[in-house]
Amino acid sequence: MEAAASVLPEPVPPPTFKKPVPMTPPLTAFDPGFLARKAALPGKIFRLKNGNALEYFEEGSAGDPAVACFAAGGFNVSSLWTKEPVPGVRMLWVNQFGHGRSSALAAPVVFAERIPEIAELLDALGVDKFYSLGHSCGGVYAMQLAAALPERVLGAAILSSPGCIFHPSVSKAERKKVDTGGGGSIDARGCWGGFVRSMMAGLYYNPDKSKDYGFAGHACGGYACYKSKAAGGAPAAMASDHWFVTKLLDAELYGSNSKRGLLYEMQGVWSHAGWSYDIAAIKCPCFLYVERDGEVKESYVELNQRLIPGAELVVYEAHGHTSIAMEVAGIAAALVAGRSFAGDHSTGPQA
Repeated sequence: MEAAASVLPEPVPPPTFKKPVPMTPPLTAFDPGFLARKAALPGKIFRLKNGNALEYFEEGSAGDPAVACFAAGGFNVSSLWTKEPVPGVRMLWVNQFGHGRSSALAAPVVFAERIPEIAELLDALGVDKFYSLGHSCGGVYAMQLAAALPERVLGAAILSSPGCIFHPSVSKAERKKVDTGGGGSIDARGCWGGFVRSMMAGLYYNPDKSKDYGFAGHACGGYACYKSKAAGGAPAAMASDHWFVTKLLDAELYGSNSKRGLLYEMQGVWSHAGWSYDIAAIKCPCFLYVERDGEVKESYVELNQRLIPGAELVVYEAHGHTSIAMEVAGIAAALVAGRSFAGDHSTGPQA
């Protein structure tokens, strides 16, 4: 099914804060260093053969190994930007449908439709072999690419991604044990499923880019949410990292581009129909990164580790589900080198 055309304008000047974000020191406006980085990474629009659009950002030389990156649900892919270019790596940050200035989603995600479109973009950019990297729901895109294109994907780095709970090898009892967050209930029949879907509709949809939607923190986004236990917590460094927090606020502001965008994405990730390609068919080296505790439980990642042949699990002890994105530069560099990245907050590879 085709997606609806995007109608989002080019980025506008950052909004004026209603009140400071309680950091050390307090954040009273978007970080100037991030704004300079954003100006150096203008989004580009690729028009697909079916008329839909994909927005992407790129950095690096055409001859360098390419890493295609995909962000969490409801976030612009700027959430995965690195502070500096990654030496020797061509970074390609792709806004999946429903995000940024890519086409809006008109129905729940089905990866059999989305993956060929991403491949079409990569073909147009002259990218044959590449690596895939994804955070949270973006990790599902990265896994589905590796499963669908085993001859092209050289390696995959999956950061705190949901698990393939509807895989044929996963029993109903195991699914219930693993899915402690109730993600699989998003398509449930009856009142509960309806409540979940109504709650999801409109989340992370911020149409006026000049407005502060609660950057200091609110129930479903903003700094307080990123730091909360429900969102996975964060290392102490996050409390003083204005650049990182600014990019999260900006990525949320430019995230979902329609009221039902996040709902449709979650329905693809947490349903039988969404996962079109068997991740057990992944042939490339696959590195599964996860926080010790958080919204995405370690059991999801352990499930993916069981399904993906030879997948390596790396646990970040001090990171949360949000702050694990601090490690993108090191993870991308390690990925093209064929190894995992321990970083400053990791226990290293786990058996």
